[in-house]
Amino acid sequence: MKPGSSTTPISEDQLDHILNIIGASWTNKTKETYGAGLLVYHVYCDLNGISKQQWAPLLQPTLAAFLAGCAGSYSGLALHNYAVGLHAWHILHGLPWNVNNDELHSLLEGASWLAPPSSKKPKCIPCKRDTLLWLLTYFSLDNLCDTVIYACIVTTFYTVSQLGEFMVPSLNKYTASPNIFIQCLDFSMRQDTEGLPILTFHIPTTKCTRQGEDTHCAPLSHLTDPATWLDNHLSLNHPELTDHLFAWRRPKGIRPLTKTEVTKCMQEIVTQYDLPNVKGHSLCIGGTLHYLLLGTPFKVVKMMGRWLGESFMHYLQKHAVILAPYLHNRPDLIDKLTHLALPPVC
Repeated sequence: MKPGSSTTPISEDQLDHILNIIGASWTNKTKETYGAGLLVYHVYCDLNGISKQQWAPLLQPTLAAFLAGCAGSYSGLALHNYAVGLHAWHILHGLPWNVNNDELHSLLEGASWLAPPSSKKPKCIPCKRDTLLWLLTYFSLDNLCDTVIYACIVTTFYTVSQLGEFMVPSLNKYTASPNIFIQCLDFSMRQDTEGLPILTFHIPTTKCTRQGEDTHCAPLSHLTDPATWLDNHLSLNHPELTDHLFAWRRPKGIRPLTKTEVTKCMQEIVTQYDLPNVKGHSLCIGGTLHYLLLGTPFKVVKMMGRWLGESFMHYLQKHAVILAPYLHNRPDLIDKLTHLALPPVC
């Protein structure tokens, strides 16, 4: 602090506390992503002889050189995350962000075009309800592990959720913070005013909110009915209210299902039966298309999937089965779909 300054001195402990409070606004997964970008930036500065005094506050030419140097080696999404991470680093330490956003946007746009093909993952294939039936032939109703995996799969599909929201990334992370993952007490069966049953799941924390979100689905008269499979799982595995919702009983005790276990099982099944190569995200995409093809209004499906932005529209643009009525001379179908898709005029 400069002599004569009227600013109240801040101790190291107070500064650490401030940093912890600001850092709490980002999830651990987000911090890991930002940290990876920060590491790449520091390595870049070291390799190019940029002194530590020039690392921050970051100047526009330095950021431009960093992103241009990475273009062609990283995906556009990775570089976008790196830039956002650097911005977050400045916010965390109270540093000015002297960057022209228009130039940054152009750099990131160009970098995405130069991204190597190997950096782009193949697009997920939607999981259809027929595929859920094929998966069912692989499972045994009285097997403790099979029933919990299938219950998780159909729940993810019919609630239009991300598989990771119902799974744990690793047992170590679950042991460290069990309360941030869905528990049996977060699941309930309710009824609406007409007496129709609905399954409600409260996800304690998501990428969008630390307060958690609710997601829902309904019992079905179908072999893939999520209510039936959840009831079967809970009856066989007998988890406690505070256990993970998708925990299964092993000889050494009960433990939660990990995402790796589910995706590995799905991969084994599609390979054995020569099915479409569905992955975890295929369940969310498949659930979305399932409801849209049933005629569920777009806004309702968007609300079910808990989309905040317009990424939901990609499902409409990329799947011809949704747009088919618009591509044919069928006014009756177009009128029906338009009525479902567009909001009412007030």
